[in-house]
Amino acid sequence: MNLIKKSLPFLFLSGLIIILFWKVFFLGQVFYEGDNFHLNIPNKYFLVDQILHGQIPLWNPYLFLGIPYFADFNIGTLNPLNFLYFVFAVPRALTLITILDFFLIGIFQYLFLRRLSLSKFASLLGGVVFAFSGMPFNLYGNMTYLNVVVYIPLLFLFAYLFVKKKKLLWLLLLILFQTVQFLSGHPQTTYYTMLFISGYLFFFSDFTVQNRLRIIASYVFFPLLLAGIQLIPFIEYVTNANRPISNMDYASWGNLTLPVYLIFLFPLLFGNHVDGTWWGPQWILVGFVGVSTLVLALYGLIKTTFPLKKFVILGIVFSLLLAMGKLTPLFYLFYYLIPGWKFFRAPSGLVVFYSFFVSILTSYGFSYIQNTKLKFGWKSYSLFVFSSIITVVSLVILLTTNKSMFWQYAVEWMVKVSHIHPLSHLLIYDSQKIQSIFLTGFFNVFFFFSLLSLTLLSLMFIKRKEVLLLVLLILTSASLLFPDSKVITTTNIQLYNLNTPMPHVLSDIQNGTYRVLSLQIDLHQ
Repeated sequence: MNLIKKSLPFLFLSGLIIILFWKVFFLGQVFYEGDNFHLNIPNKYFLVDQILHGQIPLWNPYLFLGIPYFADFNIGTLNPLNFLYFVFAVPRALTLITILDFFLIGIFQYLFLRRLSLSKFASLLGGVVFAFSGMPFNLYGNMTYLNVVVYIPLLFLFAYLFVKKKKLLWLLLLILFQTVQFLSGHPQTTYYTMLFISGYLFFFSDFTVQNRLRIIASYVFFPLLLAGIQLIPFIEYVTNANRPISNMDYASWGNLTLPVYLIFLFPLLFGNHVDGTWWGPQWILVGFVGVSTLVLALYGLIKTTFPLKKFVILGIVFSLLLAMGKLTPLFYLFYYLIPGWKFFRAPSGLVVFYSFFVSILTSYGFSYIQNTKLKFGWKSYSLFVFSSIITVVSLVILLTTNKSMFWQYAVEWMVKVSHIHPLSHLLIYDSQKIQSIFLTGFFNVFFFFSLLSLTLLSLMFIKRKEVLLLVLLILTSASLLFPDSKVITTTNIQLYNLNTPMPHVLSDIQNGTYRVLSLQIDLHQ
């Protein structure tokens, strides 16, 4: 019985993963979208072929006149989980490794939070939030990026234990697993991880300044040394690549813009892959950490005190500001003053750390609710009433405006009669797309405020703590898993069978709903 209780967090995470990836577990399907399809899976076929023929995969002769293979950190040739490619077919192994990554992210975050003296319930919630939030979940289409995210909570765990206990063992483990992260895949997240941990070791430890500098030097130098067998050819490879180096526009490419921050509240605002409604900016789920999560994180921010609180808050602020690229002065400071910063693009990848730090705040907010008798004033009840009204209104709009031409007529009326001329830009689209845009928007409003109402309702009226905590855990999980399910695209493994006609395979994707284009468009759009 005691063993079962200890296993409950692992079983709960496993259950969420089975629910989310049921097509993989019960229908035998595999992932195919994004960089997995056109980059990672072909590279892993090459890796397996080379090893089985007794060769070290140093050079890929099949692209152009040949390109370096081993020198590319991004494809994760030395990732420890690569052994699964020799156990299963390559597409299935990649799918299983990706799913295993989500499980490990949740478990490692759970272990880290437990070391912060949080309860099992609170730690489990933090693990769920980090594993299934918009970032890193949005990275499932590029699993070599995800392979690196796995080690973030583990590395912070070792750094925290070293600062707290001052034992060499924890520094050695930090160095060892930092090396493993280095060799596991995409180097950009590794670089960001090392910056955050170096900042923690310098500004939030009580060593002398001289010792702090020595510790950071050791932490940075030894992983670089141990990874040198791949790092040195990687540096040469990058310096001979055709991407610009030391260029502000390049470094800021892929930054978050202000409209994208709407996705932090409304994860599917611009549509989704599975339903074929993706209509707007090419962002999805980015920064979304759940609805109940935001309420709990607010409790953690306002009501709690804990040793890492300042570091966590600064981590959230820095990751969000830097993710905006050259739209903020802070990015320029990092570009010119922080070594190596200018060599990376897509600073939006920093949102992974926003999710990481928010999950910590959420766990502390959950712990506060667990140990405190809650009191609510008129502001809380007013927020509940407001969110309930928005929920009902948005639901009524969804149910009454779902006819195929309603919103086209509405837009035409608002332009002609009400003179809301900015809406005229929508009239270049056909009626189906206009309908999809409005219905998607109102559904996101309904989704957010309905979950907010349920969260507030639970906090105000469920008096029994065990029931309340379970309800909050379920609401948090539901608010994350539903949007996540809308980006997972799977297919039969026959897609990768060279003897199968491609049109036949594509017609089977997503049970016959494969789309080349989700909605009709005109070229001038």
